[in-house]
Amino acid sequence: MVDHKLSLGNGGAAGPPTILVRPQSQQVKAGGIASFYCTAEGAPPPQIHWRKNGKRVSLSQSRYLVHNYENGALLRIEPVRPIRDNTLYECLAENGVGDAVSAEAQLRVYEGKWSQIQSLSRNKRSLNGVSSIGYDRIRLRVSSQPASVFAEETLPRRRLARAHWRHRRTAINVTALANGVVEI
Repeated sequence: MVDHKLSLGNGGAAGPPTILVRPQSQQVKAGGIASFYCTAEGAPPPQIHWRKNGKRVSLSQSRYLVHNYENGALLRIEPVRPIRDNTLYECLAENGVGDAVSAEAQLRVYEGKWSQIQSLSRNKRSLNGVSSIGYDRIRLRVSSQPASVFAEETLPRRRLARAHWRHRRTAINVTALANGVVEI
């Protein structure tokens, strides 16, 4: 192991950067706002940069805004786009002492709306809910004992249908395909 401490002119010791607060993965509706925050320390204080898919975020696009703070930086994306922004983002901290360090977070962009689970059975092994997706309405029951999915379409399906349900902090993404298959 190599010790990266150097002497600074002011008598302090130099040290490589360390990430203190990592950006958090999140799910955001298309057209919404995503914000990633990251802090780091080191001597000298590190510069923080943001990457998207391993490439530096282009600030020439007005949808991307970076605010730099003492020891931290915020990346704001507005409006979020489903195909372009549904990817990994990385906070990169570097100060010229030792190696740069980074932390990643996933942005998942969904289209449509979240529906609440209507009921949770007493044995907490099945979820029941109804989701309206455009002109489609799907009733879904998911059971873990035995593992099964029951879907009932209450209006004619004319296209692929997606529902995004949330139970407590768990996201449940459901896709009803034109051939009748339901994917979770």
